[in-house]
Amino acid sequence: MRDILLEHYQRYPSMELMDFLKLIYQNSYGPRHLHRNPNRTIIHRYMVSEIETMEKESNLDVEDIGNGYVRMHLHRNSEGFLNRIEELFHLSMNEPISEENAMKHFHHEVERLIELLKKQIIALPYEESMKMIEEYYLKGPHPVHHSKTYQNLYHPHYRVVAKKFI
Repeated sequence: MRDILLEHYQRYPSMELMDFLKLIYQNSYGPRHLHRNPNRTIIHRYMVSEIETMEKESNLDVEDIGNGYVRMHLHRNSEGFLNRIEELFHLSMNEPISEENAMKHFHHEVERLIELLKKQIIALPYEESMKMIEEYYLKGPHPVHHSKTYQNLYHPHYRVVAKKFI
């Protein structure tokens, strides 16, 4: 995960702490946080709605986030590709995971992030980041949105899917 964190930091140099926590959460839990009982109709409706409001698109199709997951970026005017993402996303959401193992993995990867912050390999304010991590932990591992900075600069529109389904 260290390499994944550094790759993303290099690709997205304005990442904030919440963006790193989101990446680690997705690496640990995959896409299951979006809906308890996913069905293709809900997935399709939400994806079409998101595509209709997209201002810009990523130049990437697939981006590795480690631990057997990837981010598949959404693009306009590629209906076949979107149908495939929808199918892979649905399969991934229904893939069983161990909550206990995912939580342990999440905490372990946050410790790796803290090491990178402490050594200033990821150049975010250390003390402020530690306070934010402490506050985040009060609620336990949970999904977060990308920071406003990340949203404005990088326009993230993707779905997390299990690499094994690709």
